[in-house]
Amino acid sequence: MACELLKAEFTTDHPLASGMPERGMIFFSRGSVFELEGEEAEEEDAEAASDDEISVEIFATYPDEPLLLSGWMIGDERIRGKAAALVASYGEGKIVVFGFNVHNRAQARSTMKLLFNALLF
Repeated sequence: MACELLKAEFTTDHPLASGMPERGMIFFSRGSVFELEGEEAEEEDAEAASDDEISVEIFATYPDEPLLLSGWMIGDERIRGKAAALVASYGEGKIVVFGFNVHNRAQARSTMKLLFNALLF
């Protein structure tokens, strides 16, 4: 994979994706993709975590279709339908994880809301 603009889907009722369109684009350059295993994969909208449990909520995914909008890409079928961004809760803390470049020069105007939402979360 290289530098490209990819399609993305956002869970607009999640506070971290507030103000985003349901379908948009992201700048992906040497990014990451997240795949949950076990119970967390079955319960994306898990209840608040207790002191010793981790709760994961996905708020951005790659659609299950060809992803490329601009650039070049090999192997996009490997990331289709997987998580692009998530928040993990552990005890009273929260970790926001982006698998793509939220800010990269002027390329990320469409995802700046995600950065600011994360700062206010």
